Amino acid sequence: MATGDPEDALSESGDETLVAFDVTPGATDRQVPSAFNEWRNRFEARLSEPASDGRANAELTEAVSDLVGAPARLTQGGSSSKKTIAVQAASERVLDALTSALDE
Repeated sequence: MATGDPEDALSESGDETLVAFDVTPGATDRQVPSAFNEWRNRFEARLSEPASDGRANAELTEAVSDLVGAPARLTQGGSSSKKTIAVQAASERVLDALTSALDE
């Protein structure tokens, strides 16, 4: 039985919060986050941009930044579906923003 919690997808690095994502690029609509995968302890995201020329990565960082209201950048997974985003905000703020978006 999976026991993951959305908090498990976050870690702190200095003054940034790292967030683990599994992304699906080229979706018909953008949904960030679209779900939480309790088996992988990662948020999931559906991106409308294709996985070419960094367009999906830019869409993900922009969506997370807009959602949290703080700068965000890609730190890992430039060419992978598994990505890590660093957000310049406290983990509680990031977690609240992501879980609130899931409830909508």
